[in-house]
Amino acid sequence: MNNNILENLARASFEQTQERKLLLSEQELDQEVLKKINQFESEICPSKGFRFFQAIIQGKNDNSPALICECKKASPSKGVICDNYDPGFIARAYQEAKADAISVLCENSGFQGSVLDLKAVCQNVSIPVLRKDFITDPYQVKEAFVYGADAVLLIVSILDDQQLKVFLDLCLKLHLDALVECHDLSEIRKAIQTGARIIGVNNRNLKDFSVDCSNSLNLRNQVPDSILFVSESGFTSRTDIEIALANQVDAVLIGEALMKSDDKIQKIRELKGLVPSSLYEKKLNGLNLKKATPFIKLCGIQTKEDVDLINQYHPDRIGFILAPRSRRSVSIKQAQELSNFLDPTIEITAVFLKPDDEDCLQAVSFANRIQIHQPKDPEQICRLKQKIKIPVIEAFGIRSSQDLEAASRSVADEILLDASCPGSGKSFNWNLLKDYDRPFILAGGIDSSNIQQALSFNQIQGIDLASSIESMSPEGNIFKDQDKIETMMKLFKKEIQRIQDQAINPQTIKLQTNKYHRTNNGKYVS
Repeated sequence: MNNNILENLARASFEQTQERKLLLSEQELDQEVLKKINQFESEICPSKGFRFFQAIIQGKNDNSPALICECKKASPSKGVICDNYDPGFIARAYQEAKADAISVLCENSGFQGSVLDLKAVCQNVSIPVLRKDFITDPYQVKEAFVYGADAVLLIVSILDDQQLKVFLDLCLKLHLDALVECHDLSEIRKAIQTGARIIGVNNRNLKDFSVDCSNSLNLRNQVPDSILFVSESGFTSRTDIEIALANQVDAVLIGEALMKSDDKIQKIRELKGLVPSSLYEKKLNGLNLKKATPFIKLCGIQTKEDVDLINQYHPDRIGFILAPRSRRSVSIKQAQELSNFLDPTIEITAVFLKPDDEDCLQAVSFANRIQIHQPKDPEQICRLKQKIKIPVIEAFGIRSSQDLEAASRSVADEILLDASCPGSGKSFNWNLLKDYDRPFILAGGIDSSNIQQALSFNQIQGIDLASSIESMSPEGNIFKDQDKIETMMKLFKKEIQRIQDQAINPQTIKLQTNKYHRTNNGKYVS
C-alpha cells in the first residue's frame, strides 16, 4: 500500500474543487451562501444550528454511543463496496433505523463520491448530515452549507494551525459543526488548542489505510469531557460498540460494515443492541428481547399552569396544538412564550391541521418536531422535510386497513395513528395493528383501562394522551387535571418497568470469546 495515500487523496480533492469552481465561481457560491443565511434568519431560529453536536449528545445513552452511519460507494483499499449505490435511499434506511447522524463521502478519486451525493442525502433525511471529505479550501465548507450539510470533517494532518483555525471560524459563522479528525496525541493537542468541540480519532491510519481499533480507545482519556469524542472506523459488531461504550466514547462512525450489509436497518439495530446480532442468535432464540423504550407525549398544553405540571411529571414529549379549530388550540406566539418555561429536556411537538408551510417554518423556532394532520398537498411533507431540518410526523385517522397502508407509504420521519376524529377521546379498532410492521405513535382514547394494551404492540414508538389527562370545569372549559396526569404517568412508568423486567437485553449476553478485561487505566477492552 502506498504510504502517500493521504497526500494523494488531499491533492485529488483539491483538484476536484478547482474543477467545480469553473462551474460555480467563488463569487457565485458566496451569493448562494448569503441567500441561505438570509433564509435561515427569516425561517429558522439561529439556536437550531449545530445540530450534529446536539445529535451526538441526544443520541448517546446507557446502551450505545451515538451512531454516525456512513454513505460511501468505494474505498482506496477495498475498491467498490456498493455496486448499486443510491445515497438518498441508503440515508432513508439509516434514518428509519434511528441513526443519529449520517456521514457522506464526497471525494471522487479514491471513494467515487461527489458533492451531489451530499445533496441527495440532505434532501432525503431530516437527521444531521456530515460532509466527509479532504477539505483544504473554504469553498468546500461553503458548498457543504449550501447543499444542506450540518457538519464537515476537518483532518488535522492535512491542515496547519492557521488553516484549521480559519476553517473552525468559518464553520462557526455558518452554524456548522466541525468533526476534527486526529490520529495521534500530537494532533489531539493541536485540535484542542484551536478550539475543537468535537474530536474524532480515526482507527484507520490514512497514510497506509491499516486499521487498529484500539487507537481511539487508547487516546480517549487525552480528550477532556467538555469535548465530544468520536471513534471512527473498524466497527463491525455489537461487541465493538460495547467496548466503545465501556470506554466512554460519545459516538462511533461506521461505514464499511453498513455498506456491506444487505439489511442496513437490521444491522443498525444489532449495533445498538435492540435486536440480537448473528453472534447471539442461537443463545437468544425464543427469548423476549428488550426493545427501544416507548415514549409518552401529553398533548394540548395551553397555559403556564399546564407547563408547571408538565415540568413536575416530566413526560418525554408535549404537544402544542396550533390548529384554530381545536378546543385545545394556542397561537404560535403563545406556544413560543410557554416553551420558555418548559424543562429543556422535554421535547416539543407543534401540531398542525392543514397548515401553510410558513406556519410550520415559524414553529421551528421553539419546536423539536412538526406534526401534520391532513397536509395541504401531497408534496407538503417531503417539501417541509427539506426546509425545516427537524423531524416531521404525519398523523392519520384510521378507519380501515387501507388507512394503515396509506400510513405505511408516508415519507414522514414518524407516523401517528389516531381515531378518525382526533381529540374526541375515542380509539379506533386496535385489532388492525396486530401485524402492522411500521413503527408508529398511537393516539386516541388511551386511558387507564387500555394503556397496557397500547404499549404491547411490537412496533409502538410512543403514546399520545390528551382527553385522559383532562377534566371539565363548571363553566364548561377543559383543563389539565393534575390527579389524572399523575395517574397516567404512574401507569405508564409501571408498564414500561414491567416490559423491561420481562425483556432480556442482548447487551448482557456475551459469548465466552467476548469477555472484557480491565487495563491499568481503568478502561475495558476485549
